[in-house]
Formats: sequence, C-alpha cells, structure tokens
Amino acid sequence: LRLKEIVKTMSKTITKQNYTISGLEMSQNLLNIKVRKLKTKLNDSSEALKKSFEEMNQKIGDLNMYWLKYQVLETYGHTVNLNKVFSSAETECTMRKFRNKCSKISPGVFIATEKATGLKFGGFTKETFDNTAEFKNDPSAFTFSLTSMDKCNIIDPPHAIFANEWHYWTLDFDLLGFGKFDIWIEDNCLKKPSEISMNHTYKCPNKDRPFFYTNVEAPLLSSFEYYQVSVKQYLSLIHI
Repeated sequence: LRLKEIVKTMSKTITKQNYTISGLEMSQNLLNIKVRKLKTKLNDSSEALKKSFEEMNQKIGDLNMYWLKYQVLETYGHTVNLNKVFSSAETECTMRKFRNKCSKISPGVFIATEKATGLKFGGFTKETFDNTAEFKNDPSAFTFSLTSMDKCNIIDPPHAIFANEWHYWTLDFDLLGFGKFDIWIEDNCLKKPSEISMNHTYKCPNKDRPFFYTNVEAPLLSSFEYYQVSVKQYLSLIHI
C-alpha cells in the first residue's frame, strides 16, 4: 500500500513537471515569435534608416558640388558644369594614364577621397597637366576641402600646379601636384599614400591644421576623379 502511494505521488509530480515543461515550451515558442517579429521590425527600421542616411548623404554631396561650382563660378562669372573625364573607379589610377587622358583638358577640377575617413578634397586650375617638368603659373588656381566647404586661395601663383615624372637625387616621382608641397597625389594613389601639407603655395583658412583636408599628412585615397569645367555663356539681347 505504501508503495502504491509513493508511485501515485511520483506520477502526480511527473504530470506536474510535464505541464510545467509544456508551459515552458509554449512560453519559449511565444518568445521566439516575438523575437522574430522584433527582428523584422528592426530590419525594416534599419532599411528605413539606411535609406534615409543614403538620401542625406546624396543631399550633402549635391550641396558640396553646388558649393564647388559656386567657387569656380567666381572665377568666370558664368554658370559652370563639371563633366567627369577620369575616374579611378573606371581605370587604374596611375599618373601616366591620367596625363594620357587629361593632359590637354582645361580648365579642370580634381576631387580625391581619403580612404580612412571619406573626407573629400581637391583643386581647381585653368592650366593643363601636360608633360612639362616644371611648375605652371595660375593665379586663378585654388584648393579646397569639399567635405567642410573650405577654400584655400593661392599665394604663390608661379608654383600653382605640377604633373610629371620628377627625378630628385636618387628618387623618382610621378605625381600630380598643387603647389610646392601642399597637395601631391602619388602615382598608384589608391595603393600608395599621397602628401598633404598646406600653407606653402595655398593659404589654409585654419593655420592650426596645415593638412586639414584629411586630418593626416599622408592619406591613402579610395578614389580620384578629374572633371572638365565647361562654361555656359548667355547672349544678351540688345534692342536697337
């Protein structure tokens, strides 16, 4: 009799445990459903945030390019367009390929992007980057930070730009330069760091940050682009 009571008690305990386990399983299933719904909402929110972020970046990019066009506009006094003629996304970014394609194109603007931060900077010139191993004089040239929309005006026009193979002692360079040392874009610039050191040929608006374009003196680039500047001139109607 005692044994029967023990068995009966154990059966009740096992039944309660089974109910408890079933209840836990149901709770776990409900939690899994809630987690899946929450993940779906988070993914939807992430997609929405990502889209908003992309739209915001696009608007910032449009604003930056509008600012750049305005800076060039001050040089010409007419409406200007920027037409991309060289891009590191489309061809190997070597200075020889750049000169072969763009050496006769002027006026022009180059825009480079630093790999680490995404900061954009560049320069404008009316001169051509042909194969002359000398600096070129351009009083209208300027450099800029497209990200912060800061402009550096030229203070040494005879050393405005440079683009050619350059031999110095035992060193060989092939680069595009704005100023003596201000901005030097190295050959294979997506693989080798370039050089930034302002206030030699172009006056930096912030003296405390001589390479304020990129925050570093030797940035590695993720992109390099060159744009031809086309000027729109409007005919005025004169009534006689």
